[in-house]
Amino acid sequence: MAGSLVFQQKAARTLAFKILFQRKSLGILKLSESWLVEEENFKAPVLQYLQQVLAFSEKYQQELEQKISFALIDWKMDRLQTGLYAVLIVAGSEMKMMEAKLAPEKLNFAVIANEALEITQKYLGVEAKKICNGVLQKMHDERDKALLLPEQEL
Repeated sequence: MAGSLVFQQKAARTLAFKILFQRKSLGILKLSESWLVEEENFKAPVLQYLQQVLAFSEKYQQELEQKISFALIDWKMDRLQTGLYAVLIVAGSEMKMMEAKLAPEKLNFAVIANEALEITQKYLGVEAKKICNGVLQKMHDERDKALLLPEQEL
């Protein structure tokens, strides 16, 4: 049962990527996304997880875009592929959920990064995977630095 739930979370993460990709590239309205979700037939906790990832992606979109932009050394956000943007926003949303203690207990940066890299390689290719890996690592490192700052000031 637990393995099934993990597999469904992976599917939910992939669906979140697809929904954000469609929102960004096609301007799909949220109401028309419901059929995508219904096709997956997720269990209630996984559906709640998908909804939470999408809600965090909306709520923290500007902050996540700033973090991604900062992590894109010598690149600008407008050069980023739409699919890569969507993957990074999903991963960033999950990182925000971890910070807020709203993510599943077993979710950690390694899981987030591995899933994001799998999605990136599957849908965008090896070169995009390299960029994704670098950006996620930089975002994670900056998050760790921010968490250490209060202790250093003591």
